[in-house]
Amino acid sequence: IAASISYDDSKVIAEMEECILDTGKYFKKHCEHYEARGVKNSDNIDNIRWLTLVDVLVHHGYVCELNWKCGKEGFVYFIKKTLLVQTEKLPVTQEWLNDEGDITEWCHILDNKWQAQGMCVAAIEIEGGSYIIFPYQTVALSFLQDAAGRIGRRIYKC
Repeated sequence: IAASISYDDSKVIAEMEECILDTGKYFKKHCEHYEARGVKNSDNIDNIRWLTLVDVLVHHGYVCELNWKCGKEGFVYFIKKTLLVQTEKLPVTQEWLNDEGDITEWCHILDNKWQAQGMCVAAIEIEGGSYIIFPYQTVALSFLQDAAGRIGRRIYKC
């Protein structure tokens, strides 16, 4: 999943491998990240690895994490900072978005705007009040969905 979302970024893959090979050690090394998410111990290895996936992808700019109450200015700011929006020159404009809308509505608007480029806004589901969103190739999304489903997780078209 990390390799697909990051388009085989070696830094992302190396960090995920470090976590997977010794999750307990990785947890201790990065405990402040987990504590900020309310995770106090490394008992749930699968959860630690899933949160690591999110944190690594956020850190490297492939996904953005938004609070569910995020306004449209914040939404536009953070989605524009994702690497794929920049490299693929995917358009994002505040004027397209309704002031009273929400993240889900704005993602649907971007899906429509990006459809001709074969892109959509996808999301990684985690517990809590955050949206983890990222631009992704629409035709390849089913691969991510299947991979996440096999480990009891969810990636979906936002």
